[in-house]
Amino acid sequence: MATTFTCGPSVSDARRKGAKLVVIDPYRTRTAACADWYLPINPGTDGALALGMIAVIINEGLHDADYVAAHTVGFEQLRQKVQEYPRND
Repeated sequence: MATTFTCGPSVSDARRKGAKLVVIDPYRTRTAACADWYLPINPGTDGALALGMIAVIINEGLHDADYVAAHTVGFEQLRQKVQEYPRND
C-alpha cells in the first residue's frame, strides 16, 4: 500500500503555526522535498520503525492513557507485543 500526500493548505497552515513536516520514505518524493525533516529509510523497514516508535511512546508514557483506555481495544496486547522486539539504542 502506498500513500501519497502533497504539501496542501492544511500543512502550510500548520507549518506557519510552527509545526514541522517529517517525511519517512525510502524515496525522495514531492512531499519529501517539502519536508523540514526527511528520513530516507530502507524499503521494507517501515514496520520495524513503527514498532520501535510505538515501544518508545508506550514505555516512556508519552501516550494519553485516559484516551487509550476509553477509545481503544487491544492496547495491553500491543504493549506486550512491542516488548518482543528489542531496540538497538
